[in-house]
Amino acid sequence: MISKESIHRFLNHQGIKYLRHLLGEQAEVMQAHPITLFDSESEPDIAVVRSPDTLSLDRHPFADDMY
Repeated sequence: MISKESIHRFLNHQGIKYLRHLLGEQAEVMQAHPITLFDSESEPDIAVVRSPDTLSLDRHPFADDMY
């Protein structure tokens, strides 16, 4: 995993806070958690996925779960 600079962490955190405030209960805002795509599994800095978060109890969110 690549080391993140302070500014990256700060801006990422600010983006997460803003999206969570903006979206409320309409969507889940995940930070650096796995998502399952067609041919890979990645950990994006920010992912906005369908609610409720219990959809991901037994699997990572799929591409169809993304907004």
